[in-house]
Amino acid sequence: MPSIAIAVGDVTYLIWTVARDIGLNITKADLGDVEIDGTKPPQVAQDDNTYIEWSSIPGLTAHKLSGGGFNFTTAPATHTYTMVINEPATATAGDLATLTIQTLDNGQPLGHQVITISANGVEADHDYTDATTGSYVW
Repeated sequence: MPSIAIAVGDVTYLIWTVARDIGLNITKADLGDVEIDGTKPPQVAQDDNTYIEWSSIPGLTAHKLSGGGFNFTTAPATHTYTMVINEPATATAGDLATLTIQTLDNGQPLGHQVITISANGVEADHDYTDATTGSYVW
């Protein structure tokens, strides 16, 4: 499980999903290359995760804890989650038809979401959507 925060020198960085989860528009989410509304905040990549400098996340407030560290808060965000089946493929009877599923939050791609596909109550596949596009092909 990734750390929620890391310190580099005197600067605290939060995992990029914090910005996504509070409702900010993540326009790019590649390792070490995350953009919020098209702007790349200060960030570091560590252990296959990207961390963003906390002060560059709009609406986030840090509260210093007496024992050290911080508690971060933000106003509640409204999310409208949807799942779209894009361009269902056709196939010859007996052949497999490719199915593309995309997860969205407020109409924007929402990557790295768990997808479980079941047939007649039996799990047929379990994986994650693409981190950038929110898509999954089955």
